[in-house]
Amino acid sequence: MRFFPPGAINATWQTQIANNTHQLAEANSQARKQEQILRQERDFFVKGSQLFSEYTKAADRISKAPLAGRAEAEIELEARKHELEKIVKTGKLHQQVANLLSKVIELSNEYVREESKYSESRDPLLYNRLRELKAQYELTKDDFITLENNLSRLEGREPRKVELNFILPAPPTGLRVVVH
Repeated sequence: MRFFPPGAINATWQTQIANNTHQLAEANSQARKQEQILRQERDFFVKGSQLFSEYTKAADRISKAPLAGRAEAEIELEARKHELEKIVKTGKLHQQVANLLSKVIELSNEYVREESKYSESRDPLLYNRLRELKAQYELTKDDFITLENNLSRLEGREPRKVELNFILPAPPTGLRVVVH
């Protein structure tokens, strides 16, 4: 039977509750950011629909225009085509960003579950699993930053500063070497 000093268990639980509360707040924050990105994506698709309609009208005007006015109409059509391609690319990047944010949320949830198990047992295998999750998270975070930079360049804006972090566990303690 193991004895703990008075208050040690309470302090451990308080620390765990604080960590879990912080991680849940972070997951909620990430979910709100994903909702914002999905709203922007919807707006881009609406704009794309409008541009496609304008593109169709411009193509119709070209076919009906006299030869003298066709050059201007073709320039307008080319500009609309370029805008449509930009909207399609932007929409695809928004989808990729949303997928990466979903992956970050999944990794965070898995990390919280594994960290909870680790805090109970301090098993080195669980610690290794946490490190693997952290490595996956770092790669996903790098992918997100790259996509955000590309997206901001296409949209002509500054990249958003999205904080994607979760708390690392303490390294394993109480390890012993057993010689047989």
